Amino acid sequence: MEKIKFILLLLTFSGIAVLSSCKSSPPPLNKDDIMPYQKRADILITNEDYQKTNKDINHLTKKFEGFIKNSSFNTDEKSRSDAEYEIHVPYTFFNDFKENFDNTFKPDIVEETVSDEESLTKLYYSNLAKIDTKTAALQEMKESYAVAKDVNDRIVMKYEIDKLSTEVNELQQKRLSLLESMNYSTVKVVWKQKAEDKDLFPAGVPGLPPPPKHIVLKNYGQIGNVKVNEPVEISMEGLDPEKTNIISSIDMEDDNIDMRVTENDEKETVVLDKKCQIVIVGLGTLPEIIRGDAIKREQIVITPIIDDECNIIGNEIRAGTIESGCKEGRKNYYRLLNCVRHGKPVIKKSGVVRIQQAAPAQRQQRPVWEQRDEENNIFMFPLD
Repeated sequence: MEKIKFILLLLTFSGIAVLSSCKSSPPPLNKDDIMPYQKRADILITNEDYQKTNKDINHLTKKFEGFIKNSSFNTDEKSRSDAEYEIHVPYTFFNDFKENFDNTFKPDIVEETVSDEESLTKLYYSNLAKIDTKTAALQEMKESYAVAKDVNDRIVMKYEIDKLSTEVNELQQKRLSLLESMNYSTVKVVWKQKAEDKDLFPAGVPGLPPPPKHIVLKNYGQIGNVKVNEPVEISMEGLDPEKTNIISSIDMEDDNIDMRVTENDEKETVVLDKKCQIVIVGLGTLPEIIRGDAIKREQIVITPIIDDECNIIGNEIRAGTIESGCKEGRKNYYRLLNCVRHGKPVIKKSGVVRIQQAAPAQRQQRPVWEQRDEENNIFMFPLD
């Protein structure tokens, strides 16, 4: 009887011990306790001194035992600069680095965000799972190879064993690389040059003309776009002006101009499908002209474009004559006519000298390009 009581007491004590151990069991380990947990900061700063900014960023990175993985510096067509830095600092120094960075660039910080960076952690666990799978398959293949008798089977198995061994080694190397990377947090910094005061004025401020649009032509095939009568400044970078042609297509209905960069000897094709449509080309090879159905009855007119010294600097191709209602062609036509008659593209009314009618015989002596051609000839310099 006493023996039974002793057993019951022992069982009771064991049950109490089990309940006590369940109540006092520690909570699951936090991911922070398992391995380094990365942070990420994205910061946008702006000031006028890139050299000082670059020096301070490098100093802070070195101070907190980090390194700059990637960096870049660019200048756009308006001569404004920007730079980017991808900085890696030990995760234990992340908060200190961030605090020092904020103190250094406090007046320059425009935006900043801090977030948890889980991508490396997820990649690390995914890599571990692949290692386990490949290692199990390799062990199974080695066991099969050990008992295989057929020579052909052993050759195939040996190939698979070598392949799996290589894959496991590569995954192990990746694991070590990830472990090393996981000791660092990432800080991405974007620096932008602060705009000058003159750029902060809206274009419509009285007394200030709108700044011209700046287009930089860098390669053949490039297309630029401006509005009709919009101020524009065009420059070339890496192109030979003597070997470069710019074909401009003017759409008066949409108040739009498209410009395409080509080589002089490159044969271009332009499609004229609206009445009074204008295409401007340089002094290179004239493009092939295709008439749309809407203008099949219209005359295609080609008029030289004249600069202020009466030099021909290009050609204007127009779908329709001035007489048929294409008034946009008048300005270029009168500049050409003034150069022919007076040696100047623009003549004031008070300075125009009346020219006597030439005799019929003399009229035939005008230059050929000044005479009218047949009505249906598309390549015609107009006197319309």
